[in-house]
Amino acid sequence: MEIESQTKSKKNIKIENAERVSIALYQSVRNVLEHRAEFILQAKAQRFESFGNSLASQTVQNLISIYQNSLDLPGFKENILENITSNSSQNLAIPEGKVFVFLDPATTVTTSEDETKTVRIDRSCFQGTKYEQRVIGRKTYQQLRVPNFDVMAKQWIQGINPGKALLSNTLRDWLITYVTDIKDAIQKSNEKMIDLALTELDKQERMLDGQLDIMMSTIDALEQRKKSMEEAIYSLSALSQEVKYER
Repeated sequence: MEIESQTKSKKNIKIENAERVSIALYQSVRNVLEHRAEFILQAKAQRFESFGNSLASQTVQNLISIYQNSLDLPGFKENILENITSNSSQNLAIPEGKVFVFLDPATTVTTSEDETKTVRIDRSCFQGTKYEQRVIGRKTYQQLRVPNFDVMAKQWIQGINPGKALLSNTLRDWLITYVTDIKDAIQKSNEKMIDLALTELDKQERMLDGQLDIMMSTIDALEQRKKSMEEAIYSLSALSQEVKYER
């Protein structure tokens, strides 16, 4: 389908409007397709996310059981769960305008040709009248070429097929990041629980050391009292012997 115009006039404006409408149509189709593709990707990602969260939750419960049975740590569950975060599937997005690439829907071609005029030349009565074509200027034409609907549909299909690989790569990259985040979060939680366990053991060790010091001090005090009592008993015995001899 072609629309022609000679100069920058109302016809030129019509051509520009037709071109804008054609481009807007292609952009609208591409936006709809991209939003639909993003929705499908997020739905698939949610399945992986559900499985990953379930696996992470089970791993957390196993860690909790290990440390819970080993040590009585206050707030251990809260500490281990706070690091379990994931890259939500809601953050999965496709690069706008780069998945489906369509050909330009409309092209404007400018052409020009000579403008001629027929000129009558009168000669003598014996030579008669002669007509000549003379160039009096140049005419410039603009042609707007817009594909029909069958061609449009074919172009859309051709623009969709290459985007499938990009969509697969987008989902794969998100999945790799998601699994890595889950693994790192579990590892950090495990390391934090080990630190908490070591801190608790050190605390208990210090408490035992303090109790031992108290016990040793008590024993020393008892030994000192025992020694004092023995000295007192010895003194009493000696005094008793002196009294007996005096009699």
